[in-house]
Amino acid sequence: MTTPLVGRVREILDAVDTLRNSTGSTFYVHSGTGNNSNGGLQASDPLATIAAALAKCTASKGDVILVMPGHAESVAAAAGINVDKIGVSIIGLGVGENRPIITFTTATTATLAIAAANARLSNLVFKNDIDSQAIVIDVNAAGCVIEKCELLEGSSKQFLIGIDIGEDRCTVRDCYIKSVAAGADSGIKISAAKDRIAILNNEIFGDFSDACIHNPTGNVATRLRIEGNVLTNLQSGDHAIELVSACTGVINRNIVNSTLAAVGTRGAIDPGSCYCIENYGSDGVGDVSGVLNPAADA
Repeated sequence: MTTPLVGRVREILDAVDTLRNSTGSTFYVHSGTGNNSNGGLQASDPLATIAAALAKCTASKGDVILVMPGHAESVAAAAGINVDKIGVSIIGLGVGENRPIITFTTATTATLAIAAANARLSNLVFKNDIDSQAIVIDVNAAGCVIEKCELLEGSSKQFLIGIDIGEDRCTVRDCYIKSVAAGADSGIKISAAKDRIAILNNEIFGDFSDACIHNPTGNVATRLRIEGNVLTNLQSGDHAIELVSACTGVINRNIVNSTLAAVGTRGAIDPGSCYCIENYGSDGVGDVSGVLNPAADA
């Protein structure tokens, strides 16, 4: 089992490895001490916003944006932060609530958009502060990675979709997504017929009218990997994983909680045409062990 200390050491080593192996520039961002007229190349001379740092990046060079502990930034419009440079990594520094916090306000269309391929978001906190926000992170470029991030609802305010994946070879891993206010649709939505999407080791907890992980009709994703996730859908009669289309790939070693997981139904996972290996489900009864979902092959 990975301890919090081991996990934190790994995060630091990952960040150091990114900087060591980067061929690009490193820009620093902090809302308290920064100014967008600064150069941003040193922690003592940071920029004030992520958008300003993105404007200084060069595509396909491996630039890195380090968002410093305690940074706070608001997004009030569609693509209010637009990751539009290929190969940029945006890495949050700090632990827990001392990590950078991005808050969505004003318009339900407010998003962080990923519009350029091979980008990475890491260790950032996203907070919803507008009722029925449509999408938090909108992924429309191939090969992107979202890792170790948190997506959180505001008080009685929900986002409809946490992460919308609309391109090939995207990975979401080690994230925490929570939306328990009634009205949310899905934690992660696979919204297009794309290839090699990986959803790994996330925790998704909410009241979802579709599912924690959802794929709508007609968008047949191929070679999916949905592995190692802990998924709770509080809405009665709805799935933890629902692939409405005949998606292919593997759904492997997930723990799912839904009223559809009970013995006799074992239907918390609708796998499309994916094959399932050792997924366990519970219907929320605390003193009963989970059962295989879907049911074991006879």
